[in-house]
Amino acid sequence: MLPATLVLEGKTMRAVMQEEDHIKRMLMRFRFDPEFRGADGRVPIKLFARFVNITPQTLYHFLAGDLHLRYDTRSRVLAGLAAVAAGLRWHRHNNSWVAVAPGEPAPPEKPKKPSKPKKQLSGAAQRQAQFEKLIYRIVP
Repeated sequence: MLPATLVLEGKTMRAVMQEEDHIKRMLMRFRFDPEFRGADGRVPIKLFARFVNITPQTLYHFLAGDLHLRYDTRSRVLAGLAAVAAGLRWHRHNNSWVAVAPGEPAPPEKPKKPSKPKKQLSGAAQRQAQFEKLIYRIVP
């Protein structure tokens, strides 16, 4: 027979479930709330998982309701949520993600080189050029 109040990890089961519900709500906000997906930066689930040192699959299975978080994992996720609530965001910079702390400016975008205008070729000339590129790849 179970006791009237189940104590787990020094907390009541109710407190643990409330923490997990809070974590689920925040992770769903990261995915869908414009506050976490705008020009001020994003909070990608995969990068958040790397930030709190757990696998992204753990978070995805947790969101799907397939598993519960252990006490140490839950504490790391709660600490990460506190950092995000304080303003931590990620920005895309030259095909990689960069974490930006609150108050720091977003990294500047690398200027793109202007492309050279291509010569317009007739249909036969285009096919001949494609054929030559293919042949030079096959036969050096």
